[in-house]
Amino acid sequence: MRIYPFQKFVSIFFIVALGIAGWPAKPVSAAPVFPSGFTTELVVPNLTGPTTIAFAPDGRIFIGQKDGRVRVFQNGKLLATDFIDLSSEVNNYWDRGLLGIAVHPAFPDTPYVYLLYTYDPPGAADNGDGARVSRLIRVTADPSNTNVALPESTMVLLGKNSTFANIGDPKSHDGEPSCQSEGIYVQDCIASDGPSHTIGTVAFGIDGSLFVSSGEGGHFLYTDPRACVRRM
Repeated sequence: MRIYPFQKFVSIFFIVALGIAGWPAKPVSAAPVFPSGFTTELVVPNLTGPTTIAFAPDGRIFIGQKDGRVRVFQNGKLLATDFIDLSSEVNNYWDRGLLGIAVHPAFPDTPYVYLLYTYDPPGAADNGDGARVSRLIRVTADPSNTNVALPESTMVLLGKNSTFANIGDPKSHDGEPSCQSEGIYVQDCIASDGPSHTIGTVAFGIDGSLFVSSGEGGHFLYTDPRACVRRM
């Protein structure tokens, strides 16, 4: 599931206006009653485009924003300092962005956080609408403060060949397919040619396996022949 920030719709204005004019207001529903053991909380103010969350074993919530920032919610508040800010390399155009996050089940003893996003490699315009590639990385939390990532701790797990050289047409999302060289697929390259249908979720299974989802990278408005040749 992708979670996008709430928007204000014009219809809200009309409902308010009708109420002011004397129209009968709809009764406000009572707060839901939860079974014993359930609690409710307000989560979370001051976020920009949250798309994905992951719970650490100690209850901390790691929140990925579409723009590439990872926030931490702990002890009832959103921390001011980012866990990591990848906005300089995350492509945030249309449905692209940082869309998947997972925390190692043994965190923080195993201090790894996994991030899945559409990538603006060096040489590509920031947040451009042309063809792009994606990748999955692992970052390591700082042992002295596990609410922030160690600098230079990035390890690319998938998409090692998701580079500028393997982008089809960085200025057009209707051009040549990415992750191909003379018609031959470039292994370990994840194409994100279209503005949608890119990478998705990353999550741990109960056996410790890490599952990664990805779309075919093609355009969503027409039958895209580039989508027929995708491999991982």
